[in-house]
Amino acid sequence: MRFREDKPEDLARARSAVTAWREQNPQGTADQLVADLGGQFHPDYAVVLRSVLFTTDRQSARTVTGIIADRTGARPVNPPRMHLVPDEEDQVLRLLAFRAAHPEVIIGDGGFGTWQARIPEPNGETVTTRYTLREVLDRLDELTAADSKPDGATG
Repeated sequence: MRFREDKPEDLARARSAVTAWREQNPQGTADQLVADLGGQFHPDYAVVLRSVLFTTDRQSARTVTGIIADRTGARPVNPPRMHLVPDEEDQVLRLLAFRAAHPEVIIGDGGFGTWQARIPEPNGETVTTRYTLREVLDRLDELTAADSKPDGATG
């Protein structure tokens, strides 16, 4: 199949099928997707299905992290500079868990393509800035673990 012969409705059908598949298979891989849905499309369409899955997952990660406000595809007028590095998708679940455990901590855009977290303190706040989501969550784990130790505890 030559992709210039592809029709817009084929891509729309692929988007719909991949979105439904992802909802049913949240941990599924691209190979599993192609195995499950490949028969519904032209045999050469596997690359398109994989790219639609990547785009769907990326958009979902951006929604969870606050990079885009909703799933309509509309982008903010002044989009934040936060970003996920390619091997960081697993950190989105970690971010959700951290936010649930520590709702008082604000995590967001630190400017210049960084992630920043602000932890309220009795006499002010602690702010940490890192270049990746993984790094800022690692630092937050260190800071919150130190706060949870009883007075006089070490280690």
